[in-house]
Amino acid sequence: MSEYEPGAPVELSPRERAVLVLRLLSDEPMSRKELAALLGISVDRLRQVESKLMSKLRWGLRVEFPALDEDEAARRVRPRRLEE
Repeated sequence: MSEYEPGAPVELSPRERAVLVLRLLSDEPMSRKELAALLGISVDRLRQVESKLMSKLRWGLRVEFPALDEDEAARRVRPRRLEE
């Protein structure tokens, strides 16, 4: 994936696209069991596809938005200590 260029779309397989649309972006997401049956794969294989998809999406976001690395994002959401 090191050949990715900013502005270029992340390449997704047909299964990854199905997981993205039917499970992650849907208003009524399918369960893993339902989606696995639809795709003709095991639930465990679906988890693997989902994991690879999430890695690709995170990687693409890091390339597009390098200022938002994990350390900076963690600092932004870290709760403030209450003053005593």
